[in-house]
Amino acid sequence: MRGCFLSLAILFASISGIAQTGDSVYLFSYFINNGEDGLHLVWSEDGLSWEVLNNNRSFLTPNTGKDNLMRDPCIIQTPDGIFHMVWTVSWGEKGIGYARSADLMNWSEQSYLPVMEHEKKAQNCWAPEIYYDEEDETFMIFWSTTIPGRFPETDGTGDGNNNHRMYYVSSKNMVEFSETKLLYDPGFNSIDGTLLKHGDRYLMFLKDETRKPKARKNIKLATAPSPAGPWSPASEAIYSKDWAEGPTIVRVGDRWILYFDRYTEHAFGALTSTDLENWTDISDQVSFPEGTRHGSILKVSGANLEKLINMGKQFADLWEYAGIAVEEPGYTVWGTSPIMDEQNQVHLFVARWPAELKVDPGWRSHSEIAHYMGPSPEGPFRFSDIALTGTGKDTWDRYGAHNPTIHKLGNKYVLLYIGNNNPETPPHPANQHIGMALSSSLNGPWEKVNGNGLILSPPIDSSYWNYGASNGVNNPALLCHPDSGFYLYFKSEGGMMGLARSRKIEGPYEQVPGPVTSNEQTIEDGYAFIHKDKICLLTTDNHGILEKGGGLLWTSDDGLNFKLSEQGFYPAKKYLGKEKLRLARRHYGGEIIKFERPQLLMIDEEPACLYVTSGYHFFGKESTASYVMRLKTE
Repeated sequence: MRGCFLSLAILFASISGIAQTGDSVYLFSYFINNGEDGLHLVWSEDGLSWEVLNNNRSFLTPNTGKDNLMRDPCIIQTPDGIFHMVWTVSWGEKGIGYARSADLMNWSEQSYLPVMEHEKKAQNCWAPEIYYDEEDETFMIFWSTTIPGRFPETDGTGDGNNNHRMYYVSSKNMVEFSETKLLYDPGFNSIDGTLLKHGDRYLMFLKDETRKPKARKNIKLATAPSPAGPWSPASEAIYSKDWAEGPTIVRVGDRWILYFDRYTEHAFGALTSTDLENWTDISDQVSFPEGTRHGSILKVSGANLEKLINMGKQFADLWEYAGIAVEEPGYTVWGTSPIMDEQNQVHLFVARWPAELKVDPGWRSHSEIAHYMGPSPEGPFRFSDIALTGTGKDTWDRYGAHNPTIHKLGNKYVLLYIGNNNPETPPHPANQHIGMALSSSLNGPWEKVNGNGLILSPPIDSSYWNYGASNGVNNPALLCHPDSGFYLYFKSEGGMMGLARSRKIEGPYEQVPGPVTSNEQTIEDGYAFIHKDKICLLTTDNHGILEKGGGLLWTSDDGLNFKLSEQGFYPAKKYLGKEKLRLARRHYGGEIIKFERPQLLMIDEEPACLYVTSGYHFFGKESTASYVMRLKTE
């Protein structure tokens, strides 16, 4: 069975020293200067000596808020592997910044969260922190704001008119938020709170921001039974010196280390404790790069660190534009699935239909699967024959054969596709199903399995995640598993990916009750393969989970539960540049010139090319085309 595994050799240059860092290392997020250039990261194995990443260049440049700053970046990682970051966008705005990432290198669109816009007198939102309660599966974001007159007993005690207290919002999905509430009033001007759960209690380390009549400017501690409080009175200062701010804490071995910004000295300090009550100053033992400012600390896996060190080696960066694969005058061209024969000829199986029908509704009413051949992965390709069409009869695939994917298993070629029996809405697209045809030759003839070709329909069991799916089952991706037969991945309800399995290639395929991805935004067009002993799905990212118009690489140990790993490919502009796309003509889709339906060509069990299509013709032609991306050579 191993021989049918579409395995992918290790593509990324490895850093031998990473193996010595153990299962996890420490990452510190920070800003420099006034925060104009954005997010910086350093890492450490022991929590004491810190090394810069990306040559101390920014990982994310701020573009939200009036001042476009990224101060006080706070990053957490949730159990699904996604990193979430909040930051101060300005000295004087009523909101904060937010973005998320699967790899800390490629970030979602930056959002401005207007958490204090309802307070007309609010002067700022400083040093936000984000905390995730795994038991309640709830995010809490908290920050400090001055509202003149709100706490008159301490008016005039801070710098200028500042008289801060801490506020918070909560959210289940970082899209919808609760109303803003007061989190903590310690009875003094306070900023820079950070949370730690220890046993059954929560600890908050915070800065006393009192300036008058006598400056305190030091770190204190409060406790509570829950993240939202109620919080105890603040302790006395746990650091013997004043002028310290921005605390952040992590467990290192058998002790805790609390880091803080000694901002008047332009240096970082640290305290250590084994019981979170008695503290020892170890500031002389820590070494941060010059210019490090207020941030946050977290543990990350060695694999995460390897990606950061190997900047530019993620999947999306492996590719470069090679040219047009197929364009056919008079036809709309869509999904393009490649395979190489024993004579090293490359064959493409392509969805196409008459261009006058436009992309939609043509794909659902007149799509056929055309076969093209070429002497190399980059072509040129010539039309050979029509592999499959809609039956035109009273069958599940009466209208169209669409979104093909081709594989060779043993001495048989396997062609999967989707079809429907009515292109009108309704019932389309709920009537999409998945079919399969086999042949001993890439030139056909193609024999549909089980007589009619049908191998997967929406489930009839109401307990399944996609029962009554509004988009049926579609966009198949096939994987030959070394231990468990054949895995058929597909898109269905909610734009999530599902799985059906069979011991025989022709089926019957039994669907798994739940989805294999947990995305809240639609993904589609999955392609299944193996990378670094992980089962992978390469999908589109049409709605901006990481970058709208790009692609996503999902990984899994068992093929049943996938986590978002990194960006799979970028929008077309990243590869071709603005000038080459100046004549791009839109035939379908939004303003972003993006790729659709990614399919890999494997040569000697390694990826050689990525074939994609687009709703745009990049060079202004009257219908769409498919494109080929080749693997970069070092």
